[in-house]
Amino acid sequence: MQNMKALALIRIKGQSSPQKGIQAILKVQGVEMAFPVFGRFDAVALLSAENLEKLKETVLKIRAVEGVKKTETLIQV
Repeated sequence: MQNMKALALIRIKGQSSPQKGIQAILKVQGVEMAFPVFGRFDAVALLSAENLEKLKETVLKIRAVEGVKKTETLIQV
């Protein structure tokens, strides 16, 4: 079965630089890469998972990272 791919758009609260949050996000299993962006969100992460349930677990782990205020997930179709 092919892995599911998704983008997580992430807002990180109270930081002028989101690097600390991004470093923590990169440690979450299922996160292939994460980087800062300009705009409504502070960072974007590329996610990969075997199925929708594993993808949900990855997103919940990202939301549990200290400093993460909000996420929005875009799932590849």
